[in-house]
Amino acid sequence: MRVAVITPYYQEPIEYLQRCIQSVREQSYSTNHFLVADGHPQNWLDHEGVRHIKLDQPCRDYGDTPRGIGALLAVSSGYDAIAFLDADNWYLPNHVELCLQAAQKYDADLVIARRHIVRHDGSIMPFDLKNEYCLPVPKHVDTSCFFLLKGAFHTISRWITMPAPLHKIDDRIFW
Repeated sequence: MRVAVITPYYQEPIEYLQRCIQSVREQSYSTNHFLVADGHPQNWLDHEGVRHIKLDQPCRDYGDTPRGIGALLAVSSGYDAIAFLDADNWYLPNHVELCLQAAQKYDADLVIARRHIVRHDGSIMPFDLKNEYCLPVPKHVDTSCFFLLKGAFHTISRWITMPAPLHKIDDRIFW
């Protein structure tokens, strides 16, 4: 299976982007990384072994248009699975592999990964996962926790087509 990770970025510091890219590069399952500049391209990314898409002006929608464009490009390029990763986030080394295993085990088109909130010193902040991941329907799913397979690709355009006032709560609207 071909897996694409989509990362929109705006004006994040180089250190954040390097950490994000490194986490995708170190996945235990081979993954291609698409970075989509939201009007402020950082040209050093052209030499990082990623697919670098540059939008000429900011979309002012919290990365939703760049996220959607990157994901639609991955669909048209024949990818089988698409994950999203915000530029200020990173994955653990087996994130993609575990998502694929869960999709196979449950014959799912959408996998929702859990997350940690990490302090600058690397320590994990305790928070109530039960409140965030209430089953049967979670109350909130962070953008970087979505992992889509082909049966869910029809939802990708929602990143781009949601009404402008809702972009502030984009992950909730997408969910």
